[in-house]
Amino acid sequence: CDWSGWSEDEVVIVKEDKSKREKLYEREEVKCFIISADTFGKEWEILLKNQPKINCCVIDEVHLLYSGHTSKRTQALYTSSRKIKYFLMASGTPLNGKFSSVYPTIAIIEPRFYMNYQNFLNYHGVYDKFGRIVGWGRADKLREIIKRLSVRHTFKECYPNSKGYVMFYETAEMDEALKENYAQIEEEALLELEDINLDCNNPCVKAMRCRQLL
Repeated sequence: CDWSGWSEDEVVIVKEDKSKREKLYEREEVKCFIISADTFGKEWEILLKNQPKINCCVIDEVHLLYSGHTSKRTQALYTSSRKIKYFLMASGTPLNGKFSSVYPTIAIIEPRFYMNYQNFLNYHGVYDKFGRIVGWGRADKLREIIKRLSVRHTFKECYPNSKGYVMFYETAEMDEALKENYAQIEEEALLELEDINLDCNNPCVKAMRCRQLL
């Protein structure tokens, strides 16, 4: 309400059980519904039926909520995007581990870049002899598409007068069993790092060793 100028009655957090949520959708004075991804996926049609003037959907942390093309949640988002005019995807990082995690965002904002999901996989996926994706490539094109579709704002740019973060350090006791496990993992990882067999091209092995160290 502080940044929008709307009153508390005009901004509603959608929660409670379904019957109560449906009553919220009927309130004509509401201008903004704050809703979870799961609830939106299941009830966006009910929402639009009661609020046909809704024309914008803003999604925070989109890389965590819509990173899988085939999920029911993402498929519902695709369908709703044909009924809602504007979409704004907000995120600190567009990718969630693998290149395909950014496809839903691109498909909604500008589907003509790839036309369909299989084209995306064919262009960026690295396949093994069994037809399974084992890596990703052609990052330059994906990087340029993301740049074209997005606007980037840094923390310093948005809050130039901020003093930044204040760090507080806390200590916690570690029980004996956890100490033993931690020491064993650390020792084994260090020994593995000293082994010449670690010098291989398998990224999975390298990632596993890094996780052991962490």
